[in-house]
Amino acid sequence: MEGSSKGYGGYQYPKAKTYNKFISKVEKVKVNRAQQKNPLLKKNRFEYTLHDHMVEDYLIGESTSVLYLQLKYHMKYPKYLMSRAEELLKKKKGNTKILILQVKENEDDMGYITDIQLDCMRWEIKLLLAWSQDECAKYIQIIRTYQNKGTSLLEENKKHKTQEDLAIDSLTSIKSITKRDAKTLLKNYGSIAEIIKADHDEFINHEGIGKTKVDNLKQCFKGRIVPM
Repeated sequence: MEGSSKGYGGYQYPKAKTYNKFISKVEKVKVNRAQQKNPLLKKNRFEYTLHDHMVEDYLIGESTSVLYLQLKYHMKYPKYLMSRAEELLKKKKGNTKILILQVKENEDDMGYITDIQLDCMRWEIKLLLAWSQDECAKYIQIIRTYQNKGTSLLEENKKHKTQEDLAIDSLTSIKSITKRDAKTLLKNYGSIAEIIKADHDEFINHEGIGKTKVDNLKQCFKGRIVPM
């Protein structure tokens, strides 16, 4: 439903809010009304209209669906993302799907971030990490500006990447783990799932993987897997 409507306390929400008159004239972002109190909408980055009954949080053009998630919320409600992603996959099969994950610089979060990255690979959802709401708003504006050119400008070209390449990307997102380390682990254990289930203390037996790297891997995998 587009247009104004009465919200909390009878407040009359406007049809659309314009925050930057100098942005190129492209289609306004459609925003899920559930996001109307999200502070990132006040970051003066993009024009938008509020809508009801959306499966995504932000719809850019008609073919780019964006979910927004704060990591601290995911840590408290780990099944929320799965329910949102599955609904998006069911109802917007042909759309480009993006998750903007807002995180804080905290090493204890790495395990959760890795889990989300693996889930996004399985769901074929592109993951963008942001460290502030202003950065989240910048991402939405960049996608909006280049919506007709797709999201390839935001990431390296993955068209020809193999499953091994994607697995290496995931493992090297862990602090101090190099491509060589990732290839060694995959060669010996076969998959990320088997690496997670392995006796992590055995990693030190492999060339190039010392105690610091083992500790980082253990910190990443320890107690972070949420049952499906």
